[in-house]
Amino acid sequence: MLLLFFFFLFLFLFLFFAFVSFLQLTTFFFLLFFVMFFVYLLFFLFIICFFLFAFFLLCMFSLFFLLFCFYFVLCFFFFV
Repeated sequence: MLLLFFFFLFLFLFLFFAFVSFLQLTTFFFLLFFVMFFVYLLFFLFIICFFLFAFFLLCMFSLFFLLFCFYFVLCFFFFV
């Protein structure tokens, strides 16, 4: 009877600590998932903003280049 008591006591303690460590592990992976999710989200937002800024700069420089070519052609035809 005493052996049965210790068996169920150790079984209960083992299951209890296994459940607690499982909760700790899942909490850790849950937090890790959220941290990595926000890191990847910020990374992709940074990449999207960088490409939008690069596209904006490209459009501005191409616009300035077209205006420069337009004025160069106008000046060329005006002086010639």
